[in-house]
Amino acid sequence: KSLIFSRNDEKQGGCLWLYECSDLPKVLDTSLFKEVDLSHSDLKDVNDIILGKKAYVKMIDVKNLPEKLNFSEAENVYLDDCNFSRTKEMIFGKSKKVDLSGASCLPKRLDLSEVDTIVCDVCDFGTVKTIYVKENEHAAIIKDGRNYEDVDVFVGSKKELKELLKE
Repeated sequence: KSLIFSRNDEKQGGCLWLYECSDLPKVLDTSLFKEVDLSHSDLKDVNDIILGKKAYVKMIDVKNLPEKLNFSEAENVYLDDCNFSRTKEMIFGKSKKVDLSGASCLPKRLDLSEVDTIVCDVCDFGTVKTIYVKENEHAAIIKDGRNYEDVDVFVGSKKELKELLKE
């Protein structure tokens, strides 16, 4: 029912590898770790994943991801081959890299406008309606995926675009 990690200081460090796990608690607080690997796990019971600042997050082929995923503090995010059919919202911040290679059933809106490097080889954008990216080069990278033809891709954040429309 619970999984508690603690340290004697308030620093963040170390690695947490929960590889091929299931039956995890509703709230998975991994904020003490610099590296979190949940690859090949089934998160059917998890409602929230709490990540630490500047974390390296690796979730390769993870099943049943939560409705909301907050990667806003993560430095590198690898979500290769994940099925996001349960996920309604993904939040990304100033990450160095986000890799969505082979991902499918993504939320309708993806805001990757603060991400430095985007990788989306064979990513299936069939469920996505809108993507915000940082640079024109990132918009071209979306074409590395599949079913991107009906996706609206905007350069800049949603907030910036709303301000432009007001003018």
